[in-house]
Amino acid sequence: MRDVIRELLDDPRFLRERHWRRHEVPAGTDVFRRGAPGRSLYLIEQGRVRVVGEVELEAGRRIHPGVDELAAGEVFGELVLFGEARRSATVTAVCDARLVEIDGKALLDYCDAHPEVGYRLLRRFMEIAVARLRKTNRKLMHVLAWGLQTHAIAPHL
Repeated sequence: MRDVIRELLDDPRFLRERHWRRHEVPAGTDVFRRGAPGRSLYLIEQGRVRVVGEVELEAGRRIHPGVDELAAGEVFGELVLFGEARRSATVTAVCDARLVEIDGKALLDYCDAHPEVGYRLLRRFMEIAVARLRKTNRKLMHVLAWGLQTHAIAPHL
């Protein structure tokens, strides 16, 4: 992913400070919080971030399980490209991090104007989404198996 985004950032038509900007994020700082409006996606140039979800349990009790940890070269926040208006998770810097923030609308406009780069970018985003979906499916199956065993339901299926 980093190579395709690097090509985008090096293109003089995709303007720094207008279409993208670099941020130094101290450890422990939220990049964004679940439920906040989203317009940008991020490339991790250096450091690590933790993606944390929210689950509501009985009686309104909420827990915040870690969903994933991402490192240099990975992207997050890409759902803004596909109609997601609010952030679906909280992302926090695990250690000091350097991030590239890319305006989602500017990126889509660029992809429309430069379909050869746009195709490679969107294909790579789809590969990332599929890999994350597969990982989520594996986790879901493990949780389901645990629940069936814990509640002794498996023998009745």
